[in-house]
Amino acid sequence: ANVACVSSFKSISRDYFEMKTLIAHLCDLHIHTGCEWVLDNYQQAARQIVGKTSEDTKCIFLVFAGDLAYSGKKEQFEVALSFYEYIEEEIRNSVDGIEVKKIEVPGNHDCNFDGDQTARYKLLQSVTEDTPAVSEVPVYLQPQEEFFECVCGDETLISLTRDEPLGRCV
Repeated sequence: ANVACVSSFKSISRDYFEMKTLIAHLCDLHIHTGCEWVLDNYQQAARQIVGKTSEDTKCIFLVFAGDLAYSGKKEQFEVALSFYEYIEEEIRNSVDGIEVKKIEVPGNHDCNFDGDQTARYKLLQSVTEDTPAVSEVPVYLQPQEEFFECVCGDETLISLTRDEPLGRCV
């Protein structure tokens, strides 16, 4: 299922589209051990994002588009989140008054397939092109449970394939 978490979008309005907005796309960290070389480069990543702003940039959307983790483990997400928090902090410290919004979308490596997946596999075999029943969605998304708990917390979950949110909504 195509599901994303959206941080602080309670009052998104046309204003975001009428002001200069920067979208920074970050993906494929594949955090496994916490010793990946990319983790030492958060300042460089933040500098590159800040370098694309101008004095009329009012908002930066940080889009974390999948594969934060290597195998969907809580510890991997915690390391990845620290990396993203450092980037966000560097941006806020470098650009006065900038608003930073985050969008997190899970990837295939953000799934934890430890544990019994029998019911999920059986349900997946019966999938058609029809939109799944709401009661099926938690079974499909079970391998991404740690992603949603660690990365999204209590933030809004939206579906990219329906008009209604899937899961928690604040």
